[in-house]
Amino acid sequence: MIRRLRRNPLTFGLFALAGLVVVYLTVFKTASRLGKELWYRQVECRLVEDHAQVVPPRGRRLWGLYRPELPWDYARYYTIAESLGVRPGVASWYQSWGDGSEHEFKDEAVTKAHRAGLLPMVTWEPWLSAFRHGAVLDPESSLVTVAEGRFDGFIRGWAREVVRSRRPILIRPMHELGNPWYGWSSPHGNAPDIQIAAWRRIVDLFREEGARNAAFVWTPFDGLDTLAWPGREYVDWIGLDIFNYGTMAENGAWVGFRRLLEHQLEPVKKYGKPVILAEVGTSSHGGSSTDWWRDMVRALADGAFPEIRAVVVFDNPAWTSTTGIPVDWGFTHSDGALRTMRPGMVRSGFAPAESP
Repeated sequence: MIRRLRRNPLTFGLFALAGLVVVYLTVFKTASRLGKELWYRQVECRLVEDHAQVVPPRGRRLWGLYRPELPWDYARYYTIAESLGVRPGVASWYQSWGDGSEHEFKDEAVTKAHRAGLLPMVTWEPWLSAFRHGAVLDPESSLVTVAEGRFDGFIRGWAREVVRSRRPILIRPMHELGNPWYGWSSPHGNAPDIQIAAWRRIVDLFREEGARNAAFVWTPFDGLDTLAWPGREYVDWIGLDIFNYGTMAENGAWVGFRRLLEHQLEPVKKYGKPVILAEVGTSSHGGSSTDWWRDMVRALADGAFPEIRAVVVFDNPAWTSTTGIPVDWGFTHSDGALRTMRPGMVRSGFAPAESP
């Protein structure tokens, strides 16, 4: 073959040129890929801020809010903060795993929050059925596939975007581990050892990618979820969700904030981690929501709960319960709650609005 080509110099030259182009492109692509990886490891990863700096000192707390229009529209958020006389601290929103733009890391939203001086908190929900390829349609033991590494590419992609955002961010995967409403929960066959393995894999992958700005929030549903504690080195914050359903609850009882918090906090105090009340809300069924919020401020102000370093109000008037019943968690239907809470907010450790 080569001998025949040499008899035709033009053809031989074209083949030789084509070979050189292939070699050049291969080398160029390899060099480009290696160059990008070197830049990522030696430059981008070094620019990341450590998440530990955002933990308030003892006696101080961050105030935050979830509303359906976040993270794009902050108008109502700032109005509420102004009414309470506090500095906005945490912006909370939810994202599920999956293919498509709605499941991608929201770089624009995170950047917007950081520029406003806010700490983003993303509740990161592994609804694995949202993946077109390799989808897990059955929620039973779905976290096994995460622990086995089937979604490593997706997780690594998020981790790298978190690195490029540079500033600290709270990430709350697999929240409410024992809540039967969620496919990653223990009632769906995700035993504690599976939940631990999946959690550790997520955290390990973020660390491998250099995401020192990612603080992981481990959120149990009840005391039994302590069986799925992944270890101190794998958790940065503990999240607690505090809700008073009032007469909508199965026992039909109105439960005050302090009692709910004590019940949720006691099993996890031993871990010694800062605690964020990641979702806090009350209905108006069976009592006064204004009084409930006032009592929350008083409970935080009396020094009995030093572990609580952040509180995020769940302000959603159009939520639906696990049984399909609409529940109004609206925080600001009237100015009564805001007026009642305002005098005690600074005493509770929240930074006043006028602080620099």
